[in-house]
Order: sequence, then structure tokens, then C-alpha cells
Amino acid sequence: MSLILILSNTQGIQDAWADGWSGSASMTEKGEYDDNPNLVVTGGEGAFGVTSTPALAIRKIMPRTAIDAAASLDINVFDGDGGQGGGNLNSIDQHVKANIATHSLRNAVGFGIRHDRESARTSEIEDTGNLGEDATRQSFAGDASYSYQISRRNFFDVFGDAEDVSFDTGNLSGFRSYGAGVAYRHVLSTTDELGLVANYGRFDPESNFDSSSENVSLSGTWDRQVSPQLAFDVSLGGELVRSDGSALDDKTSIGFTVEGSLGWKPGERDTLTFSIERAAKPSSNGALQEKITARAKYNRVLTRSLGFGLDINFFQQDAINGGGTAKRTFFEAAPTISWNFHPDWALSTSYRYRQQEIGNGGDSATSNAVFLSISYSSPYVSLF
Repeated sequence: MSLILILSNTQGIQDAWADGWSGSASMTEKGEYDDNPNLVVTGGEGAFGVTSTPALAIRKIMPRTAIDAAASLDINVFDGDGGQGGGNLNSIDQHVKANIATHSLRNAVGFGIRHDRESARTSEIEDTGNLGEDATRQSFAGDASYSYQISRRNFFDVFGDAEDVSFDTGNLSGFRSYGAGVAYRHVLSTTDELGLVANYGRFDPESNFDSSSENVSLSGTWDRQVSPQLAFDVSLGGELVRSDGSALDDKTSIGFTVEGSLGWKPGERDTLTFSIERAAKPSSNGALQEKITARAKYNRVLTRSLGFGLDINFFQQDAINGGGTAKRTFFEAAPTISWNFHPDWALSTSYRYRQQEIGNGGDSATSNAVFLSISYSSPYVSLF
């Protein structure tokens, strides 16, 4: 992800120019009904809810440097708790992020920071399934990246990131994670780029019952622009994970990493993207997981103002070395129809289906939800 940050921020600097600071404001109101918001096997209850999302963004773009920052709230108000002791569904989630990127003739540097304070239910339902209590999850994260153009066809990259996660309850374990890596990239032709990436990561939970872990991986990468309509990238490699802690004996596991994405534009009105990843990562509640993630997104322009979208997500994860949460399989599909009835206004309606299974051969939980939202987003205007 740090490599993508380098390239995308540098491209943005080259493509845009503005004097001074500019800002944009947006607001989304979303109403929903979910027949099983907590994804429980039995005893789930349907709930109506409204989410208000105000957001502000500012940026400053100069010939060689770009700075941007954004802040948003997710104000969730529900009429129930979802059943089976799932805890209060209401929350006010807070998100703040800022990035700076600069480049010279051969160098590109990027820095980013992020702060999230949210209901643990908000993060857990996406990461480890149902959470049966009210809790607040707070995360501070940062990343940095540097790229140097060795020659016309060769590049060297260095990148790193860190995150500190804490909870306001003693039943969930906070953690710290760190990562750093180096990469070499070679532009083979106008359509192909090859690379070699080495990564190191460390995971330190606060709880004495969870194991600390170190992660080392080495991967080869290939990016190819097949045609103006089709491009893909793939990364394959090996991974070594070593865990140690008071609750478990020291253990070492060797696995493989896979990461790839595909972008295809089969027609003037259609866009399809697909990505897949397999790697060891900490979950949102402080347990190291081996996780497979697959995502697909399809968009079609029906008319000048009307569009159709379909998002599909699949997660499969299991604890490494016998610790952490149970094995989990999750599937989600969400078709959406959106109407941009004004350059700054949009109306959308969507349906979401979720299915989850926790444990080997465990019972499945399903959820059906419908949404209706209206959003406003102002164009960027000069501030000072």
C-alpha cells in the first residue's frame, strides 16, 4: 500500500495545480433496515437506523508538493440492539486523516497519519464477526514512504507504517503493530514492470495471554498494462511468522503470500475491478490472523445521471498458531442504484446480503438490509 501511496500522490501532484488552500464539505443521510445487524445465529432482531455523515476536506496543491486532510463523523442512531445481547447499536464514529507528498526530479516522499475512534461493533462486524458488548476502539496510525529513481527504468522504494490500538474495556486487548520494507522495481517495457519486495512486521498485544509475533516476507511483483482497457498486477512470495508469549510455546510457521488486482473496462459504460490478498495481519480486536480477502466491484453508467454498482466481498480468516478468535468465513454482496440529479447531489438505494460462519462447520448467520441515502458534496472552493 505504501508503494501505491508514492505513485498515486506523485501523479496527483503532476496533474493538478491550485493557488492557496481549497476546501470541500459533504453530508450524507442514510436510512436502513437490517433484519440481523449483529449477524447472530439465533435470537437476532431487526432494527431501523439512520446514519448521518458530515465531512470536511482541505488541500493545497503546489508544483511539487500536495497536502490534504479530511475529517468525518458517522452518527449512528438505531431503534434496537439487534438481539441476543449485541449491545447498543448507537455510536458516533470519528475519522481524521492527513497526507503530504512531495517529489523532485528523482525523489518522491510521502507521509500520512490517521486517527479513528469508533464503536468496536463497527469494526468487529467487518473483521471478526459479532461482538457482544459495547466498547470503543481507538486507533492512531502513520505511514511513510520514499522512492528514488536510480535510472530511467529502475526504482528503489522504502516504506513503513505503525499503528496503536486501544479499547475502553478490559475484555478486549489493545495492540501495537509495526511494519517496514524495501522494494526494487524495473520497468521492463511500456507495458510491464517487475519488482522484488521485502517486508518485516511486528505485532505486540497488550494482553499477556496473546502472543507477540514477527513476520518476514519476500515477494516478486509483476504489473502489466495489457491494453488501454485492461491492466493487472500480481505479487507472489513466501512468509515466515514467529510467535512467542506466556500462553503459548514459541512457534514458527511458514506460508505464502498472494496479492493481486485486475482493472477491466469492457465497454465505454462498464468498469470492473477485482483484488485478492492472502497474508498474516492483526485483527481489530488484537489477535494475529491469517486472512484471505477477495473483493470485486462492477459499475455501469445507465444514463448520464443514473448508475448501477455491485460490490462483492469475501473474507476467510483463522488464528495463527492456535490463538485468537475462531475461524471465520464471511460473504457480502450489495447492488446499488444511484441517481445524480444535480452536480452536487445524489440519491441512492441499495440492498445488502451478508452471510457468516464462525468455526469449522459452525452454524451460519445471514442478514438482509435495505438502504436509502441522499448526499451532498460541494466542489472545492478557495479558502485563503
